[in-house]
Amino acid sequence: MKQHFIPQFLLRNFAGCDADHLFVYDKQTGRVFSNAIGNIAAENGFYDFEADGGRHSLEPALGLVETRASEAIRSLIGDESTGRIPPEGRQWLAVFAALQFVRTRRRQNRSMDLIEALAGAVTRLGGDPAKTTLDGEPINLGISTEENRVQCLQTLGSLTREYAAHFDNKAWVLHQASAEDPFLIGDSPITLHNSLNQHTFKSTIGLGVPGIEINLPISNTLTLSFWCPTVEAFLRSTGLVSESYLLALEGKHPMPVTPEVTKHLNALQVAYAERFVYSNRKESFALVKEMITADSTFRAGLKDR
Repeated sequence: MKQHFIPQFLLRNFAGCDADHLFVYDKQTGRVFSNAIGNIAAENGFYDFEADGGRHSLEPALGLVETRASEAIRSLIGDESTGRIPPEGRQWLAVFAALQFVRTRRRQNRSMDLIEALAGAVTRLGGDPAKTTLDGEPINLGISTEENRVQCLQTLGSLTREYAAHFDNKAWVLHQASAEDPFLIGDSPITLHNSLNQHTFKSTIGLGVPGIEINLPISNTLTLSFWCPTVEAFLRSTGLVSESYLLALEGKHPMPVTPEVTKHLNALQVAYAERFVYSNRKESFALVKEMITADSTFRAGLKDR
């Protein structure tokens, strides 16, 4: 059974006019095609696995979160206001965003990248990756891709609970683009950026890092951003932002974005996508082509920094 790593209800928000198809850009091949929403951002048995002598599936639990979150996102799109989200709806949205952060192929691939890098380092030092310990505890660096996939699925619930707090404690800001210059959504739609807190050699990308800006597009014209409170404090301290901007920070209405900001948020979607980018307009893929032409590493998802 096809199981979606981006829920169908979210993808439909990008189709518009009750359409059931989206255009797809394959970063690996450069192919552009149209496909039904039921067939994209999905893989057969993506959340099914075998463990402890039995077969398991996370699909029912994920469906519960998606149902609750879809109601909150529907209201958010209708109200165009983060300030009107009820407490329960906000909690479900925080859980949904955390889940979306860890449920994709990107997380599985980055986990495998880390394991292979550590195993290579151990081997170069003359050790056995399968017998490695960390602080006295064994860590098996010789696991297969399938074993890594199962481990990622088994920790999905605990990580979602842990990470949800990082979304809930941020300043929630709604960005609004035009339908003629819409937001893209990639196959790993939670993106992270830090423009306020840069460092010469240390990574400043992380859910709890000061200055972090986390983004989740929820429709072709709306992106929900979760900003570290230091970002809001900095903007207010400058005294240069308009009254309308301040009201947007308070959740009174969306923050209309310039074409440059739309391009920035879309570029993050392209960079983070492991392979596929989705839109209701073929013309929007010009940015994908531009980025890959300039840097071929964008054919794959952005590595953790």
